[in-house]
Amino acid sequence: MRISFLKSLFTKRPPKLSPYEIQFKKDMTELVQKSQEALQELSRESFNSETLRTLFMPEFKPKNPNCVMAVSTSTPGKPVEVSYKICHKNDGVVTIDLYTQKPENALLGQKLYLIDTDAEGKMIMKSGDMTSNEEACKAAGVKGIGILERMLQIKDAIEKGIEKIPCYSRAKATLFHLKTGFTPVQELTQVDSLYELDKVMEKLQKGAYDTFSRTFTPIIIEKDEKYFLDENTTLCLAYLRQIKENYAKGLGGIRPFISGPIVELELVGENYNKWKQMIENLFG
Repeated sequence: MRISFLKSLFTKRPPKLSPYEIQFKKDMTELVQKSQEALQELSRESFNSETLRTLFMPEFKPKNPNCVMAVSTSTPGKPVEVSYKICHKNDGVVTIDLYTQKPENALLGQKLYLIDTDAEGKMIMKSGDMTSNEEACKAAGVKGIGILERMLQIKDAIEKGIEKIPCYSRAKATLFHLKTGFTPVQELTQVDSLYELDKVMEKLQKGAYDTFSRTFTPIIIEKDEKYFLDENTTLCLAYLRQIKENYAKGLGGIRPFISGPIVELELVGENYNKWKQMIENLFG
């Protein structure tokens, strides 16, 4: 009896939770579950691109050096040869230009990014910008130029041993980047009350003024019995939903291109390896 009593004095007991804390934990546990369900919407878009799948079919294997095959818009499924040039500058800036071979060297699209080294001297890639010339693509009868730009950037990264590719995405480009295997980077803000959560969500919704509040689901992560709102992923998911909603309503030519704060994405891990295998099959 005495030993048991003394042992109990030195045994830490978990603090007793107040009714408010019990309710908060219950509410956040439910939000964690809803977050996991919502994240499936993002994962379903990964590599979900018919154009991407087409570009990696055997008949799209490049036949000549410094060229890739685009998708024809005039003859469905037919590959169209386009040239590319990758230029590495002394300041680390890299440009990828895609242009037609016939009837003239019209620029179809360009990708810019930066290659640098980290504190340990390891080569890293930094996000840049990408553009496509819609008029030139239409005149050449090709599509998928943006994906070809992405392909060549990833190919360049693989050749240099860079295993993580970052992307700072505009709101309007969220769906495109998700379809090419990029995933949102976690940006965690601890929340200790539903009031705090509501205030942060309100801030996100005000910043994304082209995105309806109904498209927002707070992505909640639990770590060490604490709760965090993943602001970046929450925003990314809201953009995705808004873009898809706009297209579903026939607003593709009017308002799929929403505005708002950028979201940070990356190609890493399993999705990076998938790209690596596809590129090896295509160029090998």
